[in-house]
Amino acid sequence: MIFENTLQLSLSKLKEWGFLNKGIVKSSILTWRQNEEITGSIKLRADNLSNDCHIEMEYKIDSIDRKQTVFIVLKESNLKKGQIMYFKCSISGKLCRNLYLINGYFVHREAFSGCIYESQAKSKTKRLFDKILNPYKIDDLYDKLERKHFKKTYSGKPTKKYVKLTQRIQQIENNFLQH
Repeated sequence: MIFENTLQLSLSKLKEWGFLNKGIVKSSILTWRQNEEITGSIKLRADNLSNDCHIEMEYKIDSIDRKQTVFIVLKESNLKKGQIMYFKCSISGKLCRNLYLINGYFVHREAFSGCIYESQAKSKTKRLFDKILNPYKIDDLYDKLERKHFKKTYSGKPTKKYVKLTQRIQQIENNFLQH
């Protein structure tokens, strides 16, 4: 199983969306999308009223309803200037900033063996070729432009995504022409 292909729950995103503010209870439904298609959804409830801050999750995997509670732990930063939030994996007990949906549960990446990152699946030679021949991953940018449901315009105007993508491609191509 490749980590990049699994659904992920990020502590930084939850914080950005206001789930981890002190003294509140917040509920919402989170959906994952890939190419504008919904790939999953989860009902989240963050409880930050007590000392044992936690997130309750309800979701469905293969027509099976699942409920999972993940606690959030505060640890002193290495610079002694505040505290850093971590998920505490309910299976391994390890602390992490991202949880991955593996075998039906959101867990630390080391909770199950046999899971790797996409780059680890490539041979050493393939990684070397990618590093030398495609350092900016321009092929990936062109692939994004040509995806089936990628919107290039909205109401006759270019979308922000399209403008950013074409600017990045132009920047990379200009760098190649200069060298």
